[in-house]
Amino acid sequence: MLLVLAAASPVSFVFGQDMERSFTVAEGEWVVLDVERAHISVSTWDRTEVAFSAKRAEHLTFELSQEDGAITIHGSDEFSEGNGDVSVSGLRAGGIVIINGRVVTPDNYSDKWVKTPPAQIVLNVPYRQNLNLRTSGGNIRIDRLQGQFNARASGGDIEADDVDGSVEVRTAGGGIRLQHASGSVDATTSGGSIQLGNVSGEIKSRTSGGSIRIGEAHGTLEARASGGSIAVGSASGAVHASTAGGSVEVRMADQPKLDSELRATGGNVTVYLRDDLQLDLSANSTGGRIRSDFPDLAPENTAGRARVEKPLNGGGPDLVVRTTGGSIRIRRLDD
Repeated sequence: MLLVLAAASPVSFVFGQDMERSFTVAEGEWVVLDVERAHISVSTWDRTEVAFSAKRAEHLTFELSQEDGAITIHGSDEFSEGNGDVSVSGLRAGGIVIINGRVVTPDNYSDKWVKTPPAQIVLNVPYRQNLNLRTSGGNIRIDRLQGQFNARASGGDIEADDVDGSVEVRTAGGGIRLQHASGSVDATTSGGSIQLGNVSGEIKSRTSGGSIRIGEAHGTLEARASGGSIAVGSASGAVHASTAGGSVEVRMADQPKLDSELRATGGNVTVYLRDDLQLDLSANSTGGRIRSDFPDLAPENTAGRARVEKPLNGGGPDLVVRTTGGSIRIRRLDD
């Protein structure tokens, strides 16, 4: 069954699982999808229409509404009973499960909740659109978009190929992969790695349980990792990178206008510099050595400590490099 809704005026409609819906939207309007325990796949096209379909969604009830410049599809889980996200806080003897603070038995669907797989949501949206996605138990995937892209996942991966706009993504238990973004990127994960390709704007990236890999960073870059390494293939602006459990490797391909700082605990730091960069270098290693390809940046290596405090090409913005338990390598970046 296909239902077409024109969103020119406020509208609200409730529908069940495994049914298709289609509705028109204005260019640049927000399309919001907020759904419990579902994998979300988004494709874009040149139509001014949104097409929605759900499979394996027996546990979900969907509501579509339009107000305040946004089209919203909300998929609520039958086990949440209107109390927000489903939270399983413990498993007790005899198959008793606590869901949203309520003790339930298999007769009350606890066994069904545990075994029910995530729904499969497919969304087609106009290419020029703002998109806000959230799922509490699945992955999010989008190919290309011209507009703002926000996404939240509680237990899955977030992937995007090409976003011509700003990006803000969060996941508590998965990885983040973004191939290209023309605007700023704000990416955070508590349990996975971050991979960014070519980003034109400012980058903020943080992970508590994985590595960070960035291809080309054309704006200011902030990268923070608690348990993995950080690698930047090409940085055109200032870089602030720190990790508590891995190495840092950064290629500075252009003259930064602001100060940069690279820090590692328990790992090595390698920084590649162009011959013509103007920087004031302050490098210190505790428990390691410093090696430099630049005669003007010759290090002082002593027992248990090494340092370099010198300008490069007359000096410029600060470049602070620190490591505890690792070594520092200052290398020449070849064209």
